Amino acid sequence: MTYRVLIADDEERMRRVLAMVFDEMKDIKVVTVSDCVTTLEYLERERFHLLITDLKVPEVGRLDFLKAIKCKVPDLPVIVLTAYGSVGSAIDIMKEGVFDFLTTPFENDILKLAVKRALRMSSLTIENKYLRQALESQYNFENIIGNSPQVFEALKLVGDVSKTDSTVLITGESGTGKELIAHALHYNSKRAGGPFIVLNCAAIPENLLESELFGYEKGAFTGAEKTKKGRFELAAGGTFFLDEISEMSAAIQAKVLRVVEAKELERLGGTETIKVDVRIICATNKNPEDLANSGKFREDLYYRISVFPIM
Repeated sequence: MTYRVLIADDEERMRRVLAMVFDEMKDIKVVTVSDCVTTLEYLERERFHLLITDLKVPEVGRLDFLKAIKCKVPDLPVIVLTAYGSVGSAIDIMKEGVFDFLTTPFENDILKLAVKRALRMSSLTIENKYLRQALESQYNFENIIGNSPQVFEALKLVGDVSKTDSTVLITGESGTGKELIAHALHYNSKRAGGPFIVLNCAAIPENLLESELFGYEKGAFTGAEKTKKGRFELAAGGTFFLDEISEMSAAIQAKVLRVVEAKELERLGGTETIKVDVRIICATNKNPEDLANSGKFREDLYYRISVFPIM
C-alpha cells in the first residue's frame, strides 16, 4: 500500500526538508502546498492518509484552519509543527483533534515515529470503514433473497421495526434465516455502531448459560479467578441476539425477564445492580405460544419478548 501525505508549509525550505525525510521512508508519496486555500482544495478533491502542517494563517487563524480541515476530512490524522511551542498552544491545538504536535527543530527519527503511528491509525480507520460498509451492504434488506409472500412480508416488518428499540421475537424452522434477519435489524438501526452479540442458548450447557448471560464476580464459584462481564453487558449500546431462547430453564428465564423489563441485572456472586442499555432480539424454532400455554415457557417473558413478532 502506498500512503499519500500532504505537506502544508509556507516556507519552501521546510517543505524540502520534510520531503527529504519522507524520501527515506518506503511506500509514501508526498504532495506539498504552501497556503491554506490550496490545502483545503487538495483535501476536497483527493484522498490523503496524513497531513503535516506548519502553516501560518493569520487571515483565519491556525485553530480555525484546523477546524476547517476536520470539517472536510474528520478521520484524517494531522501532525502540527511549530517553532513556538507552549503548553497552552499545544492543548488548544490538540483539542481540535490533532494527532500529534511537534516543535521545530525536530529530530528526524521523532518525526518518522509520529508519521508511522499516524499512518497506522489511518489504515485502521479506513479498514474499519470498509468493513462496516461491507457489513451494512451484506445485511441490507435488498440483499436478503426470497421470493415467497411470507419473506416479503417479513422484510417489510423488519424494515418497520429496525428504527425502533422494540424487543423482537423471530420464529421459524432451523435454516430459515433467523440470524440473518437479526443482523439486518441491527445494521439498519440506530445501534449499528454498537456491538452485535450472539448467543445460541441450545449450544451452552445449562450450568454455564447463566454465567455466560449475566457474568460473574471474582470468587463467585470455584474457578472464578476474576470478574467477567456477561453477554448482556458486552452488548451495551448495541444488540443482543438470543437464539433458541426456548431452551432456557425456568430459573434463567426469570432473570432474563428482569433484564427485558428493567434493563438491569446482577452478576453471579454480586450484589451491585448493573444497568444495561441493550436492544434484545430473540429467536426460536418452536412455537413459543404453545410452550407458554403448556407451562414450558414463562408466559410473562413470552409477552415481553414478542412485542414485535416476525414469523
